[in-house]
Amino acid sequence: MSDKTGTFDSAKLAGGLNMVFRGYAMIFDAMAEQAKLLETAAQGTAPIVPEEQPDSNTPPWEDAPETAVEQDAPKKQMTKQEFLYTIQSKVTDPTARIPADKVKALLNKHGSSSLSALPPEKYEAFLYDFNRL
Repeated sequence: MSDKTGTFDSAKLAGGLNMVFRGYAMIFDAMAEQAKLLETAAQGTAPIVPEEQPDSNTPPWEDAPETAVEQDAPKKQMTKQEFLYTIQSKVTDPTARIPADKVKALLNKHGSSSLSALPPEKYEAFLYDFNRL
């Protein structure tokens, strides 16, 4: 790097700095790609991990389908405990003031004599009607 007189070889120094800054540029380019991937994944338009596209110059987030992530995931069905807790918390809320006869009419509409006898596949429809009271 230096000769006997204490001077530096400017070509070697420039070459080394050039290599370092190219490395930084590669790191920043990769970070920018990852930031774009995360941004589009947060919007629900692309997967977080892109599929391999070795022959394509197009980034994977530009080829992503326009479907929402929620559509692919199966809907979790509410458990009986969650259902009963939801109803109980709304019935006992003093600001809600839901009359018992209206709840009974809703149960009859959904083909049940009590909340605990209501089949799990009817929870969502019952809650929809219940929330409209």
